[in-house]
Amino acid sequence: MRMTSVEFYENYKGKSDMALRKIAKPVGHEKLMILVDEFDRAPMDMYAKMCKYNTHAINSADVELALNPVINPLKEFLYTLKCLRSRYYITGIFTVPSLGDLSIDNEKSNLTHCVSFADAFDMTEENVRHGLRLVVGVTNKDEEDRAVEFLQRAANGYKFFRATEPMFNPQLIHQFLKAYKREGYAINLPTRISDENQVITNNQLQIAIHDKEITRSLLNNCLDGQPFATRIIRTRDKPSAETYLFQLGVLSLNDTGLTHDETKEVDVLVPNLSVRRDYASSFLEYMQSDLRTPFAFMENPTKVALENRLGELMKSRQWTNAQNEVESQFVVAADMFVNSTVRVGVERRPGNIKGKKIDIRVLVTDKHVIVIEYKVVKAGHDSDENQRLHMEEAKRLGLVTTEYDEVYPATGLRKLNSLSVDEFLSIGTNYQGKTGYGGTVEKIHQQGIDQVLDYMRKEKKHQDSTDNPLPIVGFNITQVINRCHVSQVFLK
Repeated sequence: MRMTSVEFYENYKGKSDMALRKIAKPVGHEKLMILVDEFDRAPMDMYAKMCKYNTHAINSADVELALNPVINPLKEFLYTLKCLRSRYYITGIFTVPSLGDLSIDNEKSNLTHCVSFADAFDMTEENVRHGLRLVVGVTNKDEEDRAVEFLQRAANGYKFFRATEPMFNPQLIHQFLKAYKREGYAINLPTRISDENQVITNNQLQIAIHDKEITRSLLNNCLDGQPFATRIIRTRDKPSAETYLFQLGVLSLNDTGLTHDETKEVDVLVPNLSVRRDYASSFLEYMQSDLRTPFAFMENPTKVALENRLGELMKSRQWTNAQNEVESQFVVAADMFVNSTVRVGVERRPGNIKGKKIDIRVLVTDKHVIVIEYKVVKAGHDSDENQRLHMEEAKRLGLVTTEYDEVYPATGLRKLNSLSVDEFLSIGTNYQGKTGYGGTVEKIHQQGIDQVLDYMRKEKKHQDSTDNPLPIVGFNITQVINRCHVSQVFLK
């Protein structure tokens, strides 16, 4: 009896074991090869939703219970594959709790830790140079070197375990070669390159930003390119954001020739400018949906322009006690990084000058350097920051949250924004800070102004040592939940 694909679907939908046996019967088990594509999509989606709405730590028991509706069909399906004695390949690298007891470990292997996996997707610098000569017809060595230098920043940096050299993203290279003559890259190279297939989904992002430390490390790395240490864990009951992002290609190893050992930390980074921009863009879109360009501020950095931009960024967010200073800093920094041609960095050393951390430093090519100090004052029962409102002030403003509901009341947010500037600056805080500071929002803000002046002096020293010193523009931002106070700071 023959069946059309539609008839087969109607007869066997929801009955994977019967369907596979039906297919295997005429073909033969030894000839049947099954590809299970993205088997982790459903559990990943459910876990991401848990991360979005649960600001507390999620343990493996909670995950397993919530994922049971998805896990049970997967168990049945994978068991069927094993019983069929057919060859099968599974894609989907999200670690699903409780699937480990299925006794399929003897049937599976993780290719991302094998040198043969790296070799299979290899595109070396020599491959890129060969492509420029063969596909584009580049004969000038200087032109070839310029193109390779650009691609090393934009599309290079992927290192799998045991890889002997960094690898380029083949899709980005092919796109670049295809557009080379049409876009006139021989004369003017692009400022950026992007690939529609290289997109961070909301699910992936929600999983990543659930862990504050990985959020901080990832965004720091996106903005300043510095690697950070973590463990790449192959199997584990609780899904690991770092491992997940590594296997997706969002993170890559910082060194070549490494052998996988899940007990040891390795240095990882976001591999190139293309992925860094993509991750920062996804983070920004997730945190607030407004993606209109901040060019007005970049081109003419004034207090009014910055206040207008902050007003847009503050509008569409859901404000909770779980949000911290780093997160707010990166919303602003990622906004500048994604929507402009400037370089944005959370830098500890402006130029070659050692110094304290500058929250946001923006270099607008051939125009100016923007230095921003960013302070956040929270309210809440378990705030781990020193900069927070007195509990009496939080109650007076209607900004008290509970242990189980960390969302600030809308009435309190409206009341906060209705205060005059003097009333806003006089709000009492618990922050004591350095000698002479503490007690009010105004004093926290003044400390920020003093820090900006210090950073601007260090930046001026660096600029004066260059051939083309740029003017320096400084700002201090003090944010109390969803309201910002801005001062422009001038060097005397």
